[in-house]
Amino acid sequence: MPSLRKKYELFEWIWWGFSLLLLLFILFPLRHELPLFPLLTANVLFVLLGFHYLRLAIWWRYTPLFFHKKWRIALGFAAIPSIFYFVNRINDYIYYKDDGKVLQLFFDLPFDESVKKLNYLNNEFLFLGVTAVLAGIFFSLRMFWSAWQYRKWETEETDEF
Repeated sequence: MPSLRKKYELFEWIWWGFSLLLLLFILFPLRHELPLFPLLTANVLFVLLGFHYLRLAIWWRYTPLFFHKKWRIALGFAAIPSIFYFVNRINDYIYYKDDGKVLQLFFDLPFDESVKKLNYLNNEFLFLGVTAVLAGIFFSLRMFWSAWQYRKWETEETDEF
């Protein structure tokens, strides 16, 4: 029977596979219609990091890194720059949209279809961007809280002996 660590590693690979499938389903309409969309990298990071920040924050106990206090602190601090990156990319998209460059992407489509695609792009980008920002904040706070609880648990165990 496989060890608990092997099960957690398998669980991790399954989640990465699921997130890549989710990425394909979310970004396929954009990639199919807009091969030259300049913020596609940010969109991919919104999906992948936002999804994994939420997953790790909620199911941290079932990850291979659960018993490593240093990883908790490192991941908590590593998420902070990504939060600023996400906010910056949302701001770039808003400027991109306000300059009318998004409308130029759909210029050759019929009006009704271009409005639908523009609404999809706008809703998808802003929803995933804000979700990634909130997930990054939640993940950082969860990692620091978890490190604090682990420290408290360590001191309680050593006090008993």
